[in-house]
Amino acid sequence: GEGAEGTGAAGALDLPNIASCPVTDEEPAPETDPGTDPETDPETDPGTDPETDPGTDPETDPGTDPETDPGTDPGTDPETETDPGTDPVAEVEDPCAEALADSPWAPVYDLELEHVDLGDDLRSPENYPRPRVAKFGMGGSEYWQKWPGGKGPLFGYPGGTEQGRRCMAAAALRFQLLLADPPESMLKLKEDSRWSGSFFNWVDDYSNENSWGNASGARLWAWRTGLIKFISQTDADGTCYLPTRSMMEALAEDCLARAESSDGNIQGCTN
Repeated sequence: GEGAEGTGAAGALDLPNIASCPVTDEEPAPETDPGTDPETDPETDPGTDPETDPGTDPETDPGTDPETDPGTDPGTDPETETDPGTDPVAEVEDPCAEALADSPWAPVYDLELEHVDLGDDLRSPENYPRPRVAKFGMGGSEYWQKWPGGKGPLFGYPGGTEQGRRCMAAAALRFQLLLADPPESMLKLKEDSRWSGSFFNWVDDYSNENSWGNASGARLWAWRTGLIKFISQTDADGTCYLPTRSMMEALAEDCLARAESSDGNIQGCTN
């Protein structure tokens, strides 16, 4: 089904493009109701009225008497009797949901879930899973390691810690999932400001035991009019804080207001 085979970041992680893409057959034609057909409705066809047609009078036609002809009694005919409690319900095939069912990356697909736990056993991918969407782009990546001697900015995916790389990969996937079907406000921001649709993948890494503090949340920030930082955080336990759809909508609202008052410039706006 559509979305079952991933592209960009999703494809690099062997995941679908979307969380749910059920494949359903065409809906069956609506059943006719003989009770509303004037040709078969006893109320509109006097030929079938028991009072006017002795051929259908149970007193004169024993062949239609339920007591003598059980074949005409739907309550006793197994071919016409239906039991809603035992009627099998056809299962809807959903290859995307099936692909995510046992995947540790599944929480990233909940676009309103900020604090994501990918599990201790999940290893970071060897190569950066670069996202791919239309009209927007994520051009690079950087870490800010929040401990004495930690590097920042540290550009590029490979140089990060195991936990930092894992959250950076999750951020790339979340970015793609958000902007594959972007909020209307983000499309409007691209059209009504000097911003061209560029992002940068930024991860604050608190995974070191000597970190200055703990991760507290994700955010979005227009570092310059031409570049919005997509800021995630890695906590001491390796969990990730990722931007959400609501954050993106809040960012767009703030940036649109700034663009209107600043000749299209959005530098400094945030969610």
